[in-house]
Amino acid sequence: MQTTYEKVVSVCSYCGSGCQIEFTVDKKANRIISAKGAPGRTNEGRLCLKGFYGWDYLNDPQLLTRRITSPMIRKGGKGSPLEPVSWDEAIAYTAERLKAIIKEYGPDSVMGAGSARGPGNEAGYITQKFMRAVVGTNNVDYCARICHAASVAGLKASIGEGAMSVSVPEIEDAEVIFNIGYNGATSHPIVARRIIKAKAKGAKIICADPQISETARIADIHLQQKGGTNLLLLNALAYTIIDEHLTDDEFIKAHVNGYEEFVPKLAQYAPEAVAAEIGVSAQAIREAARLYASSKHSVILWGMGITQFSQGVDSVAACSNLALLTGNYGHYATGVGPVLGQNNVQGTCDMGILPDVYPGYQSVTDDAVRAKFEKAWGVSLPSKPGIKLTQVPDYVLGEPDPKKRIHAYYILGEDPAQSDPNLEEIRETLKQIDLVIVQDIFMNRTSEYADVLFPATAWGEHDAIYTCCDRGFQRVRKVIEPPEGVKPD
Repeated sequence: MQTTYEKVVSVCSYCGSGCQIEFTVDKKANRIISAKGAPGRTNEGRLCLKGFYGWDYLNDPQLLTRRITSPMIRKGGKGSPLEPVSWDEAIAYTAERLKAIIKEYGPDSVMGAGSARGPGNEAGYITQKFMRAVVGTNNVDYCARICHAASVAGLKASIGEGAMSVSVPEIEDAEVIFNIGYNGATSHPIVARRIIKAKAKGAKIICADPQISETARIADIHLQQKGGTNLLLLNALAYTIIDEHLTDDEFIKAHVNGYEEFVPKLAQYAPEAVAAEIGVSAQAIREAARLYASSKHSVILWGMGITQFSQGVDSVAACSNLALLTGNYGHYATGVGPVLGQNNVQGTCDMGILPDVYPGYQSVTDDAVRAKFEKAWGVSLPSKPGIKLTQVPDYVLGEPDPKKRIHAYYILGEDPAQSDPNLEEIRETLKQIDLVIVQDIFMNRTSEYADVLFPATAWGEHDAIYTCCDRGFQRVRKVIEPPEGVKPD
């Protein structure tokens, strides 16, 4: 019997590690049979359980919820059932509703949310361009607002670039690895393998975490701080590096601005003064600072254990300060790294799905930048930064003036009714928005509030580009054909 099996190499759709996967596909049945690690740059043939088994939804087993295969509209308005319609009817209906809302309330009455998951960089670019060039607003954001937007903002303020400055493969050649608010064993198992390999080569591990995590168990120094003390701890480490003359003075002189103004601001953060509040002994803080500063191949890795706090931006900048003080930037196996949670957080940021920047982190308030995009896109663009994802309830529930409210919300590949903070508030917000447009692959929680539902192709059903956590570009190949009736984002 002639086989219909084929091999397709693509990129995992889960975390930011960017692992390549080789799929065995039954082309005749249009089903994935199995998966194994491919020799990608970051994973080198290894996979975690999600990579091995987390693709079965493409075979549409309907284990949890059914796949959307037709556009739907609530023809009877809020509270009526969603009814299947043709693509032409759904698009015409949506366009007319959006035009009416923009005419009555202005373009800033429309909000857009992009996706860091399946769509890829191309769809991300089009999402922000649609909101800016077609709708006429900078009201576009995505899930980084509640995960790693602090990393982008903190690093951009510190070094001018909001991304990792060390590649995933380099981690295993670091001599000191400082993990803070990050446990790769559970969030990025393939990155965790790099940390384990580094330790086997002789690297020293520092872990700052209130929990006794897997990373803490292999650490040479575990700073088991109290929750919410990240910034205190980081500033105490910086104080120690300066106090004990562990700085790289030549690097600071050549590459660092504001050092003289920075030093006196740390006066209140002597380990002996803040140890009790942090919950870690002054001696342990000083030992960690000495260890980190002892090498020119020291790496700092962090996760949402520091970014999902009110001091997230400052804590990220404080991590960068440690690298700047010790000269741990700009060469092999050194630097800092926000290890991003979703597969295309970096790419989605790069594409400009943020309310204050165009693609490439170019400010919407910069007249020269805006003129460049106006010329390229052939339209006038707004100069005012848009609304953040977390501010949407404020502009619906908390805004009495109809002219200032959000009246339409276009949600592409996100599930705010399930994943945003303050779920009761966001669900009530979605109830009160005049037009909620959801573009997704499944009937998720947000689709319960949708006035229009567009069925999209899933990861593995279209070609795309993902940018993994260390800024590596990778091609995402179509693995199987999408169900009849759905379209790419």
